This record gives sequence, C-alpha cells and structure tokens, in this order.
Amino acid sequence: MNSYLLFKSLHLIAVVSWMAGLLYLPRIFVYHVENKEKKEATDIFEVMEKRLFFYIMRPAMIFTWVFGLVLIYLNGIDIFSQLWFQIKIVLVILLSAYNDYLGRCLVTLKNSTNTRSAKFFRIINEIPTVILIIVVFLFCEQEFARQNKTKKEIFLAIAFTACMLFLQDYRLNLH
Repeated sequence: MNSYLLFKSLHLIAVVSWMAGLLYLPRIFVYHVENKEKKEATDIFEVMEKRLFFYIMRPAMIFTWVFGLVLIYLNGIDIFSQLWFQIKIVLVILLSAYNDYLGRCLVTLKNSTNTRSAKFFRIINEIPTVILIIVVFLFCEQEFARQNKTKKEIFLAIAFTACMLFLQDYRLNLH
C-alpha cells in the first residue's frame, strides 16, 4: 500500500468515527432533555455525553483534520483550485464549528442551564447528515468528471441526493 492510500484509509476511518459521534450525541441530548427530572438518568446521560465527546468525537475530528492535511500535501496545493474541494473544506469547517457547538451544549446540559428543547436537538441532529451527503456527492462528482462519466450518471447521483434530503425532511416531521 502506498502512502497516499494509507493516509486516505486513515482519513476515512477518522471521518466515519467523527460522523458517528456527530450523529449520536444530539440523540443523547434528546433523551437527556426528555428525562431532565430524573437525576439518575441524567447522570448516566452526562457520562455517555462526556465519553462520546472527549474520547471519540474530539480525537476523531483531530485525526480527520490531520490526515486530511496530509492528503492535501500529497495531492499538492493545486487541489485548492478545484471548486468541489473548496466547498468540501467549507463544509468540514462548518462540521468542526458544529462539533464545538455540541461541546457547548454538553456543558449547558451538565450545568442544568440548557434552554433548548428535545425537538431542537432532533432538528440539529440532521445537520451532519445533510453535510455528509453533500460532501460524498461532491467527491463523487469529482470522480465522475475525472472518469468522464455521462450526464445521466451525474443526474442519477443528484436525484439520489434529493431523495435522501426528502427522506430526512419526512423523518423530521414524524417527531
């Protein structure tokens, strides 16, 4: 395995770990808020939140950035001239800010100063899903262009993304 594939694999492993945390932590917040009157339950949720955020999410985010920067170095600085990559970087910065916001939410829940509802946490739980879908399709679009794929295949990818966004909206309305 060459170094590029090694670092790409490590980057993907870190991204998957980080995304798992970004998708799960707001769900724990929902349960925390819904059980705020039950001290024993909130104590358990606080431990779960702390471990997930500090032992999984934060290291995974750092490794995502580190291995991503290594991949940029291996690809060359010219990659910044590609629109798909510029959009991806902006989205990863937004995910990093979202990660930090979840850390602040964790503190407010621990200190019993949270003013957000369970519905709010259900809604923000969809943010990383939407960003993930966009990033994956940006990457796939770049691969389509590189391999000279047809417009039909690109259309199918866009249609799939639209269906996924519709399903996310449908799921939100169920709660």
